[in-house]
Amino acid sequence: MLQYLAQGACQALEDSAVLAAELAGAGAAGRPFSEGLARYAALRAPRAARVQRTARTWGEIWHVGGVAKLIRDELLLTRDVADHRHVSWLFGHSVFGPGTSEMKAGPEMVPPGGTTPIGPRA
Repeated sequence: MLQYLAQGACQALEDSAVLAAELAGAGAAGRPFSEGLARYAALRAPRAARVQRTARTWGEIWHVGGVAKLIRDELLLTRDVADHRHVSWLFGHSVFGPGTSEMKAGPEMVPPGGTTPIGPRA
């Protein structure tokens, strides 16, 4: 994942949430885990590819020179700082949209040697 959208960790978190949900859904339905993996890949690949393509474009925008740099700088300086229309698809997303399994709360976990539960509470 290219760094220009700061999405490496974000995409890893989305991946882990969808993977856990799809594997749990497959297990609960008595389906093979390979089906859960296939659903995970089908659900995540288009979004991950779009994030990567957009990051590449932003990288090209950041590294322009000459007149293109002057135009870029002017556009960025004069835009409304509250205008997020170009990235709203990125930050207004839920990994549990239509067609995905819902994440179910798991058991409480106690860290090794610890007494404070971590994780979801029932």
